[in-house]
Amino acid sequence: MDRSFIELLKRISTIPSPTFHEKEKGELIAGLLARAGLRVSRDGLYNVLAWSGEEIPQSVILIEAHMDTVFDESVPLKWIEEDETIRCPSVADNSVALAALVVLAQKHSNWPNVVFAATTREEGPGKGEGMKRLIEGILGSGREIKYSISLEGIPQGRITYTGIGSIRAKVSIETTGGHPWLEPSAPSAVHTAAAIVSKIVDSSGHRESPKTTVNVGTICGGTLPTVRASESYFTLDIRSVDRESLHKTFDLCKRLAGDICAQAKAGMNWEIISSRDPVSLREDHELIGYAREVHRRLGIESRIRPAATNASLPLSMGLAAVTLGVCEGGKTHSREEWISKNGIERGILQLEYLLDLLQRGDGS
Repeated sequence: MDRSFIELLKRISTIPSPTFHEKEKGELIAGLLARAGLRVSRDGLYNVLAWSGEEIPQSVILIEAHMDTVFDESVPLKWIEEDETIRCPSVADNSVALAALVVLAQKHSNWPNVVFAATTREEGPGKGEGMKRLIEGILGSGREIKYSISLEGIPQGRITYTGIGSIRAKVSIETTGGHPWLEPSAPSAVHTAAAIVSKIVDSSGHRESPKTTVNVGTICGGTLPTVRASESYFTLDIRSVDRESLHKTFDLCKRLAGDICAQAKAGMNWEIISSRDPVSLREDHELIGYAREVHRRLGIESRIRPAATNASLPLSMGLAAVTLGVCEGGKTHSREEWISKNGIERGILQLEYLLDLLQRGDGS
């Protein structure tokens, strides 16, 4: 792998950019794209857009990678480079994709129909707001988006054209609380929440067909070890490739929680944080065909992989959109996140080939 790419990747990876705090990383990306000779713009959410020529093209081929990460400023972005691998929080999700985007733009700054974008607010709390602002801005200016390609770091060969559905909720529990020694039978909101979480995970935590998952991401509550808590809450994430399964699982979670709260004489409130149904592009769509053809030429194994990515929004609007991966790696969303150096060049080459095909509009 070219050493200049590794140095670029290190610069990107070691800038903290938790969701809602992507400004500094965006300034780096914007500067690199401007120096490549592209016209650069930033919107109110700090999305970075770049294109060739005076104006954004009338018919846009959009290629984007998100800048935000799941790691807050307290997580050390320690860079560990070995012969074949690189380890660093955010290197796989999504720094290597951003680096690939920059290199692609530098090499092909004269592509007439392509808009390069580095987006914000992709991860959980951002709810895809950066991509939403970007898409609405382009369409709102009277332009069309012919194709939208989102980049994720891993795995190479992925073709995501189904956006999984999700329901995310905050579940609050209220009880009278009390003294744990003097009133040992007094209800505890923390105990109740823990019982609900255990029951939900045991009853509906994971199903393979249709794939559906349930995760409790946070649980909070109470004041002191010597007080039976009167308030607590937890956050719940339900995902599925199937709309019916998604909503049935949500209803089951509510019913299980309601039964436990009734037994504990506790109050309960559900606040929906976000909700979206699964969406998909037709399997025989030309965009998927082009991606498969590029993979065949380069000896890359195509992997159809439903996921929640930035492609979900354009898909929900009826636009042709996919998510592709750059390289191999693993342990995403953990401090042990890693990528393989091997294959990165081929991962970038797949993007060059695909964008060339899309601009020419044929499979030759």
